[in-house]
Amino acid sequence: MPGDALALSPAQSAMVSVLFPLSSSASYPAALAVARGASRYAEGTVGRRVVHLAEFSHSPSQAGVAVALLRYVASWRGVQVFVAGRPVGAAFGSLENVERVLRCYTEAGACNDRRAHCMSFEANPYTDPVPSDPDPVLFPCRHVLRVYPRPLSVDHPASIADQAQARAVDAGCEWCPLFSVEALATKKFKQFPN
Repeated sequence: MPGDALALSPAQSAMVSVLFPLSSSASYPAALAVARGASRYAEGTVGRRVVHLAEFSHSPSQAGVAVALLRYVASWRGVQVFVAGRPVGAAFGSLENVERVLRCYTEAGACNDRRAHCMSFEANPYTDPVPSDPDPVLFPCRHVLRVYPRPLSVDHPASIADQAQARAVDAGCEWCPLFSVEALATKKFKQFPN
């Protein structure tokens, strides 16, 4: 017997939550089987409609299961996706972006050293005026660099670290469990000075 609607509230502690209704799609049974592989699965009713909630914890294997579920349900009506308890919308770009971040996270998890996958040096990440001796910046997320390569500014009122974090927000991946502005560094400095 399905539970009540309160059991269908996405947890903020979940990396990704997918809420989807009963569907006439031929892939519904497969989607349901995948959803039951989530860290937390709940079924309830909203009105007279059966709804499923799959919550995925912060692990590469759970991210892979979330990608599989999103591939089944992304085009269905009534599907809602939440990242860290917040609904996916303009803040995260799109479901495709959420899937890209999840895939990137699973790829990093398959590496011997995730830093080899995640981090990338930016030779000159600055706008004008370029510092007299620009030090390449070790950026903590190459997904950000691919999606939103906005330059950093030494004259900006926000710190370089805060600008880097804002880039991740703009790219819709600040929620990735591996993203950390503390990893921002230069060749001269082990950690970027604020």
